[in-house]
Amino acid sequence: EDPRTECKEIIARLKEMGFLFDLDNSIRLISELEKKTTQENFWNDNNEAQAILKRISDLRDGVNRYEALLNRAQYIDDLLEMAEAEQEA
Repeated sequence: EDPRTECKEIIARLKEMGFLFDLDNSIRLISELEKKTTQENFWNDNNEAQAILKRISDLRDGVNRYEALLNRAQYIDDLLEMAEAEQEA
């Protein structure tokens, strides 16, 4: 296959992986947990507060890694598209 088709397939698989790993739920959960951190009694239980902050960090890390990988693949696809257009010109 040509590189552009292969890149499009990779992007499609990455998007599918985001669905399988329930990326939308992770993003929603980050938002919910962040709201908890603004409650005035958040630090009353230091262990629970630390666990929530760790969970937010872990979720963000996973989301950020996924989004960075998807963005790189889309960037490569854009470069391949420009290269094809230049060859045709």
